[in-house]
Amino acid sequence: MAWLGEYYRQRGGGAASSISRWRTTADIGVILLLIVAMAAIADHAPSTTYAFAQLNNIGSAMAMEQNGNWLSPVNQVGNVPRKGPLTFWALGGLLKLTDARDDLIFRLPNILCSLATAVLIYLLAGRWYNRRAALLSACLWVVMLHMSKQINVALTDMMLTMWLTGAIFCLDRLVFHRAGGSRAWWWVAGFWACMTLSGITKGWGLVSLALVFFFMILAAGLGGGFKPLRLAMPWFDRPILAGRIIIRRAWRAFLCTRPAWGLPVFVAVIGTVLGAMIWNGGQEFVRDALGVEIGQRITGEGETAPVRGWTLPPLQLIYFTLPASYLALIAFCFVRPGLWLGRKGPLCLPIFWIIAVVVPYSIPHGFRPDYLLPCYAAVAIMGGWAVDRLAELARLTNRGRLGGRAGRTVIFARHAMAAVPVLIGAAIFVLASAYFFRELLPAAWQLDKLLPMPFLIGPETWPMLWACMTLGVCTIAAGVWASLTWRIRTVGAAAIYGMLCAAFLATHFINPEARTGDGEKMRTLAMDVRPIVGADRYYVHKCEKLSVELYFGQFGQKLLPGGVGDPSIKYDPCDSGRDFTLTIGDPAIRWLMTCDRGLVEMGAAVEKPGGDFTLKLGNARKTFDTWPDILGQVVRSSPSVVSQGWGRIYLIRLHTRPIRLWSKPFDTGFIPGAPGE
Repeated sequence: MAWLGEYYRQRGGGAASSISRWRTTADIGVILLLIVAMAAIADHAPSTTYAFAQLNNIGSAMAMEQNGNWLSPVNQVGNVPRKGPLTFWALGGLLKLTDARDDLIFRLPNILCSLATAVLIYLLAGRWYNRRAALLSACLWVVMLHMSKQINVALTDMMLTMWLTGAIFCLDRLVFHRAGGSRAWWWVAGFWACMTLSGITKGWGLVSLALVFFFMILAAGLGGGFKPLRLAMPWFDRPILAGRIIIRRAWRAFLCTRPAWGLPVFVAVIGTVLGAMIWNGGQEFVRDALGVEIGQRITGEGETAPVRGWTLPPLQLIYFTLPASYLALIAFCFVRPGLWLGRKGPLCLPIFWIIAVVVPYSIPHGFRPDYLLPCYAAVAIMGGWAVDRLAELARLTNRGRLGGRAGRTVIFARHAMAAVPVLIGAAIFVLASAYFFRELLPAAWQLDKLLPMPFLIGPETWPMLWACMTLGVCTIAAGVWASLTWRIRTVGAAAIYGMLCAAFLATHFINPEARTGDGEKMRTLAMDVRPIVGADRYYVHKCEKLSVELYFGQFGQKLLPGGVGDPSIKYDPCDSGRDFTLTIGDPAIRWLMTCDRGLVEMGAAVEKPGGDFTLKLGNARKTFDTWPDILGQVVRSSPSVVSQGWGRIYLIRLHTRPIRLWSKPFDTGFIPGAPGE
């Protein structure tokens, strides 16, 4: 393994690779095309806007744009923003500028943040290694298993990841690959700008400080150089001396960021924004944003505290970052164990980056895989370097300049890496064939249970599915051919393009949102009735977790839950004492948007065995016949929404009030869980 030591001694200086301008432009063009491809795949797939807390985020941005309160507005769900406002400002400004309401507009800020993050990964990996490894790293990051979701959701995690990646990009020039002269001040300004903007995106600076400075302490303090301590006597002084060295290194690295002026600016900006939101939102903001979002997620205690999963965060990281995580594990074959965490080794900074994210996020009770998104870049960088390094060593092996144990390691890694496109292509071909030839396969295989068909399949989806089958075979052939001819980078390229087909299958067939089609049901209904309602005011009842209002471009007036004495819904007994007359708010408002569950709560339904609407209450199930026609003319209705048992959605032109009901209102209670469950 002497060849490895010589390589690391040559790379130990940390000099940045020179990348010509036109090649950089071409590489960024490739990254842009991949991002556009991922966005186009998701845009063609059934809508997911109702899921993953997007309703809260989009609703908060729309509330800012509509009523001019850009700090703590109340959205259609009835909540104030629980995160920092920067994401909502970006989306709210875009909505105001375009006056458009559709999924692509809702996702556009997130897609642009994904593009910026991928470019930062490319530039950072190019500084650490070379242009080829940089391009592979950025492309692997774009097509990771989890990115088909993360690129195409209206959440705050991607913008936070962009700022944190930018902060590490600047920190690298201040501490690890230092920029000389006056240019250092530009990197200092960029570092604290990214830190500050990440603080008002999510976490109020706590997340930014914890992740970035923990990475700095690990990389600067533990980056090798402890061998002389073996000579220290007595032996029990060695841990004390090692601790002093780590503290001294970390302190020097911290001073490189110019904290004397950067930290006060950081605290002042975030403190000002947070104070303004507390002043504007009052106790509701303190309860929701600080108590629920921070307190309950950390402690796991409270009425709406998240449930902690049983899978360990490192295992989730490996799964959600496939295939880059598999390639990153192969990277350890090319590095002596003593250099894994040493500054002279190529894996030191990415490894510490991963540790700095995984360890802090493993502590809170409310852990979600999305929290690990800031370290996906480090996994991709390791995977990209592994492919590029194996390509260099394969060339030496082919020329007979590398043999023995090193040669056997290269041959093993070559076969292990070739398995990536082969397995991806095989999975694509099998899944696409199972969906395409569903009607021809034996019923005994029970594919309806294993691979249920999605609710909605467009006519153009079937040719795309056939193309996936073809590309699956091509991916297998390309992987085998590239391995046999020692074209290792082609192996990586085949895996990247194969993951595009995997993203298509996931978003169109496999994901729960595609199987139920709930988001598309909501979107189709909203687009259909939007011209009918126009600019009229309308009521909504039990639609707070449905995305219909977002496509309207204006929020409806929320009716309070059914019950005697409510100001918006009033029930009065009829002469018989069994029926009720229903008065709904302002008679001038003639539209009502509700669902089967809302009809049950209003009393426009009757409990009946074998009814057309099933409501799950705890472990019990009740069935109802719903009567939307009692309330008025049903102008449009949707197929049944599976998510959380909402049932069909209705647009009703209300009768003249009061309205006579034949059943008492029924409280369905609170159904826990996120939409889609």
